Amino acid sequence: ELKEKLLEVPPDIMIRYGQVSEQVARAMAEGVRKKCFSNIGLSITGIAGPGGGSPEKPVGLVYIALADGENTLVQKHQLHQGNQGKYPLKPLKGNTLKRKSTLFDKQGRQIIRLRSARRTLNMLRLYLLNLIQVNETKNKQ
Repeated sequence: ELKEKLLEVPPDIMIRYGQVSEQVARAMAEGVRKKCFSNIGLSITGIAGPGGGSPEKPVGLVYIALADGENTLVQKHQLHQGNQGKYPLKPLKGNTLKRKSTLFDKQGRQIIRLRSARRTLNMLRLYLLNLIQVNETKNKQ
């Protein structure tokens, strides 16, 4: 709702591609640039977890975008690959097995949000140093 009202992201884009998509990140960056009357607009859209992920759009999927009024650069990042197999089951009293508490369970959402913000600010830094061009979509892991 905020994406539509505040940033004027067309509802049909969100319906067609989903709220976490390259197209929505692009529209958000362009919308914030226009709304703030600025030269550059930045956006982040993603799934920070712990829930909300799917096989097509897992937890940790993030799109970041930078719009400069002429072009918009969108980068796709996968910031969390899941923890299956990394945290083995440990025996408890009796014969019950329980997966050890993972970092993601406690702090994963904040870690994904922090990494997203850092990557977005790094994108801006590289743009301002003329080290990246704003003319294509890039996929990052």
